[in-house]
Amino acid sequence: MIQIVFTNSTINEIEPFRKIPFSEVCEITHTFEQINRENEIESEMGFYLIDEDNNELYTGTISLGSGYADNIYDHIYKRLMEMELSKEQERQRSELLSLLESELPDLPNYEEEEEEVVVHHAKDDTAASPKKSGLTLLKVIGLVVGSIGVLSTILVFVFMVNNKTTETASNVNEPLIQALRYASIQQYDQAAEQFDKLKYNELEKQDKKAMLFSYLLSGQAQKAIDLEATFADSIISYYVAMDKLEELAKINSEEETIQFEKAYQRKEYKTVIEFSDKVALDGRREEMIVNSFIEIKDLEKALEFAESVGNKGLMDKVNILINEQTKAKEKEEAKTQEKTDKEQPEKEEKEPETKENVKTT
Repeated sequence: MIQIVFTNSTINEIEPFRKIPFSEVCEITHTFEQINRENEIESEMGFYLIDEDNNELYTGTISLGSGYADNIYDHIYKRLMEMELSKEQERQRSELLSLLESELPDLPNYEEEEEEVVVHHAKDDTAASPKKSGLTLLKVIGLVVGSIGVLSTILVFVFMVNNKTTETASNVNEPLIQALRYASIQQYDQAAEQFDKLKYNELEKQDKKAMLFSYLLSGQAQKAIDLEATFADSIISYYVAMDKLEELAKINSEEETIQFEKAYQRKEYKTVIEFSDKVALDGRREEMIVNSFIEIKDLEKALEFAESVGNKGLMDKVNILINEQTKAKEKEEAKTQEKTDKEQPEKEEKEPETKENVKTT
């Protein structure tokens, strides 16, 4: 199954750094593209595409409401079709698009809207062009063939600052404006340096979020969690998406979610179980808890937990282990019984000889 991870979001239905099924994202982006067009607003969000093995397939930025595309699939399709590629790259592009098409949901009036947007696209002079930037082409192609791991993930964390706001606010809070500018062009180290000059509690909600994510994306997760303990879940989601959970070992926090995750990393399975009712659960954490019960050899509790959360996959997993355990036990008991049965006749044969010997003596 193809999933999408957004690196930032201005839409409540899309949570940053959470893996969302591609088909679900198609429906959400289709809906908000229409809503934003009607209200003449745009929502710009960075994202990357991954397969079930967490291989990166594509990365980019989508602007909902721009009229460029109807949904995320339409956006990816058009970006890829803009490029002049070699035959091998065209084959890879076709494979990716076929894979995405197989997971497309039914969207209303998709074909009619497709034709309408092509006209928009023909007039769009902001689209990325491989002729203008060989680096852009290299990034996308590298990510299309992400399974070979040629290029690392390119995160896009964009903050919208319009000219009027910038002009007015720059006289009041220059470090904030500089911080947001650096963040918008992915220079998170410089953004973090500017945020260091500001007081977190004096910032607006969106600016606080920008500050926390800039620290996280510049490798300063400890600073972020020191400022906002509840940011722990975002840090964990980011590390999960980037397959960097080992980084949690560097974070000092008493937050229960951090303690839970660190305990599992350290294989402290009893501690994981102790925290199981204190953290928000998702499929990954449910599996961690079940695995912890399995590791301490309590399959009954593992099955009981899997049933309590209604996770059929985990129930099947535990039931298989229980069946294997039962068969192994039955096999061992049969082997023991067979040995006992074999030894019994030998014992009975020896007893008459012993009595005879006693009488003769």
